Amino acid sequence: MPVVPTQQFDFTAGYLDVSMESRKDQERYYKGARDALNVTLSSIGGLDDRGGLSFVAEITDAAAGVRLLRFEFGNEQLYLHALTDLKLHVFKDDELMTGVGITTPWASADLMELDIAQALDNALVAHEDYQQRRIERAGSHAAWNINTIDFANQPTIQTADDTTSTGTPTAATGTGITFTAGGNEFVSGNVGDWIIGNQGRAEIVAYTSATVVTIDIVQDFKDTTAIDAGDWSIEVEVFNSTNGWPRSVALNEGRSFWGGSKTFLSTAFMSRSGKPFDHKVTYEALPDEAAQATLEGKAVPVIHRISEFGDTFIFTAGGIFAVIPPAGEGITPDTFVPRRQDSTPAAAIAPVEIEEAGGFIMADEEGNALGLHELVWSETAQRYVAQDISVLAQSLMRTPVDMAARKGLKSSTSSVHIFIVNADDGSVAVFHSRRRQNVSGWTLWTTPGNSGTDQFQRVAVVGNQPYFIVKRTINGVVRYFLEKQVPGRFFDSSVTDYDASAKSSWAALAPHLVGETVKVWADGALRDDVVVGVGGDIVVTDGGEAFDVNTIEVGLQFLRRVETMPLEAQLSNGTLVGARHRIVEAIVRVKSAYDIKINGRSANFRQMQTMKLDRGLQPKTGELRVRPGGWKGRRSGPATVACESYLPMGIESITTMVSG
Repeated sequence: MPVVPTQQFDFTAGYLDVSMESRKDQERYYKGARDALNVTLSSIGGLDDRGGLSFVAEITDAAAGVRLLRFEFGNEQLYLHALTDLKLHVFKDDELMTGVGITTPWASADLMELDIAQALDNALVAHEDYQQRRIERAGSHAAWNINTIDFANQPTIQTADDTTSTGTPTAATGTGITFTAGGNEFVSGNVGDWIIGNQGRAEIVAYTSATVVTIDIVQDFKDTTAIDAGDWSIEVEVFNSTNGWPRSVALNEGRSFWGGSKTFLSTAFMSRSGKPFDHKVTYEALPDEAAQATLEGKAVPVIHRISEFGDTFIFTAGGIFAVIPPAGEGITPDTFVPRRQDSTPAAAIAPVEIEEAGGFIMADEEGNALGLHELVWSETAQRYVAQDISVLAQSLMRTPVDMAARKGLKSSTSSVHIFIVNADDGSVAVFHSRRRQNVSGWTLWTTPGNSGTDQFQRVAVVGNQPYFIVKRTINGVVRYFLEKQVPGRFFDSSVTDYDASAKSSWAALAPHLVGETVKVWADGALRDDVVVGVGGDIVVTDGGEAFDVNTIEVGLQFLRRVETMPLEAQLSNGTLVGARHRIVEAIVRVKSAYDIKINGRSANFRQMQTMKLDRGLQPKTGELRVRPGGWKGRRSGPATVACESYLPMGIESITTMVSG
């Protein structure tokens, strides 16, 4: 029978859904993977090991709800905020700065609905049920203030019909002024509302009758002449406990942007330039003044998030809007005109930046989160359009609940990463992108632990370092750990240590894993598994005997798995499709790998245990050749090559020799 080589798989397209198995006409088919578990894409081809998760701390009050947020002040002051029920925990350099936590107003059930915008040492926080607040660093790593924000010149909006009679103030300035209408314009409920007209602005402080009220003038009227019907209005304060507070906030060009309250679902409000808490407007509409705009559309554009990616974007249930000033101009009251860019509805998850573009989670008609889209400028349409970048890996979207982005590092092979935490199974769908190298694709991360049920819960990126809240069952008890992804680590929830004096007993090494059986990598080799003792003590053994080591890592193992798409080759008597065939030989080029199985057959090239050497074992980079055997095709399914390992594993390429 003829033997032919298949295409080489370089995996730069990442994971591909099962629906792609019939699309061998697509170039991405030959660069994709049927499975890409706990690995990352490389911009030069192949797949790298994701690295383990380093244990940082236990969040003891996270069971009711938790939210991770970054707080970055310059390049040196980098903080991770962990919000729990009515508490804020602040970490710097992986150390808890705030003891039992700082008291906050936000209940655990509301944490994921908070919207955050940070500038310098302030973070503005919005939620429709809470007055807007500011988290402020107060001079030290452990000192933080959380204060309400009271807007100067609170924005107002007209909710009733236009006035039908004249309105006349008895004075153009001052407090306790009488304002008389020519007809029945007022009700007792207007106390606290505002009269706007004749260049003036006044608060109604007392009700006398349907035609007379008392006002305090905040912005002087031009004069005391009667204002024509329809030229003056009665307006209500936008943000208060009755109408609700803004659910979203963003900062751009020295202004703050707020929107989406319970009453005014589709209205966005822009502050004055350089004064983010002042919403002053005048009849002159000066360039530095505040402004407001109500979005329109066939579907009600309920505002979920306002974000800044160069331009100011408003993500709504009715599509994506953007404020795009003319070239060379900034945002002013005249240019604050949000225009619909795309009709794709957005979920309430905070958008992220993807290589200078906006990335957001699409929602269905019920508001359920679906897949990742990015906004790309279309020269043809002269607007931003949304492109589905998860369409080829849709099965990895398992009810997204949280998302964060990591910018590309300085390395020439580094990619942008988007981490999407799935609520259904606690996995993380990871999008990898490096446009210049034409690399974009997905992989899946899991962290099952010993229980097999451990799950990712939340994610944040601080200083380009991904942090996760992980729900783990440890010795039968459910606990919540803060862990960070570290390239080069072997295990999850891991800890490392070093002692210049070799020893077998390591006291208090892993107190968070007491009672658990953990893996031990010490002095360059895998040693015996060990049960963590009281207080976190570890005794290293090799072959059942105590073994002295200088360096050690202990933690929970996780599986790395890479599988090719079904193989396709042109045989002399046809193709592999529907025909019986077998893999004669698989040639797997590995990088920095310690141990690997190929199609279930061990391809060990190092003996991990019972090797008491005076230098660590070195990972292999190079070719492995195996003969998997076994016939495939027809009812037995397609032939693939699957590589698995519980130790770090990188795959550069896979080539197969196929016989039919």
